[in-house]
Amino acid sequence: MIDAVRAAIEDYRMLEKGDRVVVGVSGGPDSVALLHILHSLAAEYMLVLHVAHLNHMFRGKDAEEDARFVEEFAGSLGLPCTVEAYDVPAYLRRTGRSAQDGAREVRYDFYRRVARDVGANKVALGHNADDQVETILMRLFRGSGLAGLTAIPPVRAEGDVTYIRPLIRVTRSEISAYCEANNLATRLDASNVKPKYLRNKIRLELIPLLEQKYNKRIREALLRTADLLRLDSDYIEGMAHEAFLEALFDWTENSVILDSNVLFRQHGAIQGRVIRQAVARLKDGEVKDIESEHIRSVLAMARRGASGASLDLPDGITAEYEYGKLRLRIGSKRAAPAPGRPFVPERVLAVPGVTRVPELGCEIEARVLDVGELPPPSPGTRRCNTGCQACFEEYLDFHAVRGPLVVRTRRHGDRFRPLGMNGTKKLKDFFIDLKIPRGRRDVIPLIVTGDEIVWVIGYRISDSFKVTKATRRVLHLTARFSAPA
Repeated sequence: MIDAVRAAIEDYRMLEKGDRVVVGVSGGPDSVALLHILHSLAAEYMLVLHVAHLNHMFRGKDAEEDARFVEEFAGSLGLPCTVEAYDVPAYLRRTGRSAQDGAREVRYDFYRRVARDVGANKVALGHNADDQVETILMRLFRGSGLAGLTAIPPVRAEGDVTYIRPLIRVTRSEISAYCEANNLATRLDASNVKPKYLRNKIRLELIPLLEQKYNKRIREALLRTADLLRLDSDYIEGMAHEAFLEALFDWTENSVILDSNVLFRQHGAIQGRVIRQAVARLKDGEVKDIESEHIRSVLAMARRGASGASLDLPDGITAEYEYGKLRLRIGSKRAAPAPGRPFVPERVLAVPGVTRVPELGCEIEARVLDVGELPPPSPGTRRCNTGCQACFEEYLDFHAVRGPLVVRTRRHGDRFRPLGMNGTKKLKDFFIDLKIPRGRRDVIPLIVTGDEIVWVIGYRISDSFKVTKATRRVLHLTARFSAPA
């Protein structure tokens, strides 16, 4: 069996020499065999192993004895061990999660934390070939797409931790035989032999029936099908990733913005995967509770094209559509509101000189020139090329400025006379005409004198301050941003 595990490790590239691996051990045959085998291979792969066990507090004294057993087994192998208890029943009451889903969430959070604490980059889990078969059937009954029918991935990266399943090709009977041959004691979870949960019913009732009545090699057939589907799924996910990068307009730690026009040029099978990849980017690779119906709702909202539309999704994700951009962000529209806009104190512009506005990640340089120093005329706002991420420059009539210049963000009631316009218009209407998203409007710096807007940086100057034939001295303003404006 060690050879089969080694082959899976190599085929799926589960391990590299020098990996630090947290091994999740419940005390059952699967995890005991996994730890024993990885300990046998530790010298070959130069592994640093750390055992982790979580008492879910479902089974009272039996669970406490499981924890002691795991500690003793780890000690017999000379391995460090982290054992913790967590009141999962209370967690289920608080969250309304099912027993299996809630226990899994708590357990994986525990593994991630232990991995971070001990500096591990991998977490090894004891899922086996029979777990695969059961998962395929469960997802088939509930309804699943291509990726779901590939069942349990042998390797899955999630943030800075990669989960590996070295026993994924080994059956339970082979694991039991290995434990017996190596005199390995194990613990028995009585809940696994009761047809209470769907997985147990499939294991104890359905699969034996299928083997007896329909195909005695049904397990092999389903595993072979999952492998074939995984090849197709991997290829399509690669195409979807290229489409995601093409549609990606902007992203931060808490937000991903997609260009919906680019997104909807893709095939429908790709569009949904792009949305899932956007969510995965926000959630460190893990997409929980986002079902196909949620994906369809997000795409339908964007396809309708109603600016300002939003949709709450599970796991704290909100989807918003505005002016051809589909934004997915962490946070619910029904959550308690955060402060609406960054506080940006007004600053008097140094003329000449450099004025920094760290709240907006920009600095503004002002120079006074003779009209003869002007470069050839260029229509619209100029973009300078200084190596910064975003940079804009404008030339104004210096003598048209009657008072000190101030840099600030927008205020309620601001009006503006855009270049080329005779009258004024509300700044809000100017932003709407340019289809600038509402959230972005609060962080656009303005140069003003008194109550009059001189320059909406990155967009347009006021017609009142343009350079004319009568201009003798020129105010040259350059705005440089360390992050895109």
